[in-house]
Amino acid sequence: MNLILVISFLFEQTIFISIIRLYSQSIAIIWEMMIAPVQLDVCAAYLISTLQVTTSPLRIAGTVASFALFLTVTGHIAARNVLGDVPIRNAFIIGAVPALVAILVTTFNLNSFIGLAVAVILDWAVIRTLYEQSSSMSAYITFIHFVVSIILAAVLYAVLALIGSFPGWSSYRILHK
Repeated sequence: MNLILVISFLFEQTIFISIIRLYSQSIAIIWEMMIAPVQLDVCAAYLISTLQVTTSPLRIAGTVASFALFLTVTGHIAARNVLGDVPIRNAFIIGAVPALVAILVTTFNLNSFIGLAVAVILDWAVIRTLYEQSSSMSAYITFIHFVVSIILAAVLYAVLALIGSFPGWSSYRILHK
């Protein structure tokens, strides 16, 4: 319970600071637009580059949630592949654990190989606990989860790279339509 209070306090403080930064930067943009005529494209590019530099807790939470959802899907695919019909609620816990490890490793700038090893070990422990399987069966499910995650991530990356390579589909044009 205390951890939740600490996280909510940090979340509130960082959001307040981010709102103040965005407000001051938007005032600066409006002031520049009033002083010198600026094209809307340049103003939007400046705003987007500013938003990419400032990291808000909401963006971090969205990244963790989307990564956890991805790992939830791959964890459920792995468990169904090995065990058959399993409840999906277990997969939500399986997906959240490696996502949180990834955020901690990134936040504290730790070695990514150590983070990967910790994530796989915790994934194995969660799978063993939730599905009540033996150590070897849990290791097999964890291995399948790892392989399915890599394959699905590679396919999604390839599809996004293919879409990004279409003529006229650069990120600049998508943002300005």
